[in-house]
Amino acid sequence: MPTLTLRPMCAEDAEIVANLHAASWRSAYRGILSDDYLASDVLLERQSVWSKRLEVRDDSQFGTLASVGAVPVGFIYVMANVDPVYGTLVDNLHVVSEARSAGIGPRLLAAATDGIVEREWDRRVHLWVWDANMRARAFYARMGGREVETAMKSAPDGTEAQTWRVAWDDARAFIPPS
Repeated sequence: MPTLTLRPMCAEDAEIVANLHAASWRSAYRGILSDDYLASDVLLERQSVWSKRLEVRDDSQFGTLASVGAVPVGFIYVMANVDPVYGTLVDNLHVVSEARSAGIGPRLLAAATDGIVEREWDRRVHLWVWDANMRARAFYARMGGREVETAMKSAPDGTEAQTWRVAWDDARAFIPPS
C-alpha cells in the first residue's frame, strides 16, 4: 500500500493544487456553490488563483501538499497573523473525496502546526467554513475547533453564503496527544 507523503508547496505545484482544489469543491460544495460554476468555471478560476499565489515567494504564507504514492490527494495553505484577535489563517484545507476519512486532514493540520511553530507565527489559528458544509464543520469540531462567529461571505461564484469562523487558541491543539 502506498504511503502518505507531505512536502512543501512550490510554484510548480500551481496546476496540481488547482486541480485538487477544484475536485474538492466539486464534491464538497454541491448545494453551496452554484452547479454551473462547479461544472465550468471553478478549475480556471482556481488555476488563476494558485498560479498567482505560488509564483512569488511570500514568507507570510506556506502550503503543504499531500500525496499517496505519486498521487496528490490534498493540501493545506496557511497565512501568518491575518487577524489581530484570531491570529493565523488556515486559508485552505482540502482532501479529495476518495481520500477523505483516511487521516490526511489531521496530518495536514499537524504539518501546518510544525510550520507555524517553526516560523514563530501567532499560534492562535482560525479558518472560515461554509455553514452548509456539515462534514467539514464536524471535522473541525473533532479537531478541537470552536465556532466563534458567523458572517455572510462572498463566494467565488458570485453568490453570498453563511460561514462560520472556527478558532483554536493554539495550533498545537491540532496534534493529538501521544
